[in-house]
Amino acid sequence: MGCTEGRDVVPERCGCDGSELTKVTLEKGGCNRAFGARVVDTETKDVGLLIVRVTAGGALSKWNAVNPSMAIGPGDSIVEANGLTEPWAIMEEMARVVKVHMVVRRAPPGGKALLAQCKVTSQSLQTTALVLKQSVQACDVSVDTCAICLEDVEADERIAGLKCGHGFHHRCLMRWLGRRETASCPLCREAVH
Repeated sequence: MGCTEGRDVVPERCGCDGSELTKVTLEKGGCNRAFGARVVDTETKDVGLLIVRVTAGGALSKWNAVNPSMAIGPGDSIVEANGLTEPWAIMEEMARVVKVHMVVRRAPPGGKALLAQCKVTSQSLQTTALVLKQSVQACDVSVDTCAICLEDVEADERIAGLKCGHGFHHRCLMRWLGRRETASCPLCREAVH
């Protein structure tokens, strides 16, 4: 089955909790195209999944061109995608699907300050892609505790399950891999690819 260029645009604004929300439906333009939004999990409740870059040629930049008065950009945050609200669940969904229904909050308080601190490097993009690729349910790898933060993990919780059989919270593994020169499991030191 071939992929076709296409874009379904549904702009809508609403005010909630003093923040302005914009509802957007985006469709990737082809099999190997992207939504064109680089995001970072800020690990803060107020900001959540922060947009740090909008890539030219992606579905989001095309949406912005058609809707300049409602353009979405760095500092804004994605609060929902296809009904999902957790940052890592949203990132998994955006990596997996061709069409996404998003709710974006205009630069929330603290968003611009966090944006100045965010550095998106090739290494961080590769690490994020690696961790997303390893995503499984905790029960699939028999993990009940994240060995990095020592917090309990629910059986149906999505975690990063490594090939060595160990699993960790996505955020914990991202921090671990970001601090090391070589990517290896925190428990057995097996290389992570």
